[in-house]
Amino acid sequence: MAQSKQQLIKELSQLKKEISQLRRAKKESEHKLNSSATSYYDLYENSPDMLCSIEAKTGKLMQCNNAMASSLGYSKSELIGRPVMELYHPESIDKTKKVFQQLVKNGSVKGAELQLMRKDGSKMAIRLNVSAFKDKKGQIIYSRTSFQDISKTKLAEKLLKESEGRYRTLVNTIQEGLIMVDNDGIIQYVNKPFCKMLGYTEKEIIGQNANNVKWLNKEQQAIIKEKRKLRKKGIPDTYDLEFTNKKGEKRWFLISGAPVYDAHGKIIGSFAVNTNITKIKEAEKELKQQYDQIKKYAFITSHGLRRPVSSILGLIPLFQTRMSNEPIDEKILTMLKSATEEMDKVTRETHEILVKDKLVEP
Repeated sequence: MAQSKQQLIKELSQLKKEISQLRRAKKESEHKLNSSATSYYDLYENSPDMLCSIEAKTGKLMQCNNAMASSLGYSKSELIGRPVMELYHPESIDKTKKVFQQLVKNGSVKGAELQLMRKDGSKMAIRLNVSAFKDKKGQIIYSRTSFQDISKTKLAEKLLKESEGRYRTLVNTIQEGLIMVDNDGIIQYVNKPFCKMLGYTEKEIIGQNANNVKWLNKEQQAIIKEKRKLRKKGIPDTYDLEFTNKKGEKRWFLISGAPVYDAHGKIIGSFAVNTNITKIKEAEKELKQQYDQIKKYAFITSHGLRRPVSSILGLIPLFQTRMSNEPIDEKILTMLKSATEEMDKVTRETHEILVKDKLVEP
């Protein structure tokens, strides 16, 4: 009996010890749980994204974080209990309804782009992520929603789109033809003026190898190939080249080529501005023909005219000697000599000018 009593005391002592351990474990668990809850609350409240929970039955906000209240211009108390649909901009309502239908069907929504309306009526572009929480019967009880403000991103996209539009307008309205090829010589881009210059469509040009295009002969293709080697070395230059358009007409172009670099400074191809200089080349040809005619006239003036003038000057003294015993009007001879000397002076001066301008040989 005494042994049973001692055994009972021992068991009670052990039980007390276990209870004490359980109490300490419970206290530690509660402390960890409280710490975890505090951490979660801090993360929730201080998240840069707008967070809220919405009751499925009423569609009203159950709770929201500081970011959501401040971003929309409300106090938290103004938002709690408010129907969430009132927060969407009228222009976005129809799309929002479809998104919520997707939530009911799939239990979640990821990356939907919608528009909220701030308290002052202004729009806010957002990216929506929603997760639904269901009961044992599979009915949605509430949802946790995250709104990410993408207004700046949308503005940047809009500005970029407008900038690209202006760039396309610019490159397609300038007179010069633009072409870009990669390092293998494959044509990546041409503008409308380039297509118009050659008579080909963009579809006929894009994807071709610049070394084998129809508008260049073999000699011209070899020139293009050598120019591409310079581009790969980072060397730009300017040169003239004759193209043959789709109609078989010859056209001269001034080509200004330069390498194209990627964001890391690596050469990924080359870009060329093509200016039609056919009229200039034709003017140069016509000018050369006129120059040749001037040279021919200059030769006649310089040499052909001087020859008879020299002959007249040589004959005058002889004429004076032979006619000395016969009556003659000395005044006429003097006038003839003076006129001839004046003509000789003019031809000599003309010859000197032509020699100086390298139109005739000395």
